[in-house]
Amino acid sequence: MPVPKTYHIVTLGCPKNDVDSEHLERLLTGGELLPVIQPQDADAIVVNTCGFIEQSQEQSMDAVRELAAHKRDGQTLIVAGCMTQLYGRQVREENPGVDHIFGVGQWQDVAKLLSVDVDAIFDIPESAARVSGSVRAPSVRACRRSARARPCRGRRRRTARREAGATAPGTGG
Repeated sequence: MPVPKTYHIVTLGCPKNDVDSEHLERLLTGGELLPVIQPQDADAIVVNTCGFIEQSQEQSMDAVRELAAHKRDGQTLIVAGCMTQLYGRQVREENPGVDHIFGVGQWQDVAKLLSVDVDAIFDIPESAARVSGSVRAPSVRACRRSARARPCRGRRRRTARREAGATAPGTGG
């Protein structure tokens, strides 16, 4: 398989699949692959399937059949997700155009297949949220009073939960 430079992700099913596809996308873009809008323009197509209910399974199989039928030479078709976790053998038997099948939670394996060095990717999505409160180093006395007998390890963040009166274990509050 030649090293892909572009990808297209098809996400089907529940909101968890949206999150999984976003995770895969961060891995792929971190590995310098470029997303494309049309599947026919991609070097690699990834279908994130849903196998939760029969209607979702049918939708997933229809999408895989359609993509396999229009796959061009040199293009890689990868099918992953909960449907393939449950029915991977059937997906492969009914769709000879499928190149690779992965189950649930194997997104790093998909990225590795596409030549992404997943160990070099820092996969925490950026957020516009702001941390409230202040950052402070706990005093030695607070560390000694800790409910747990564990060494004090540097700074701790004060979170909104802490400010609301809840105390995290080991914070001395």
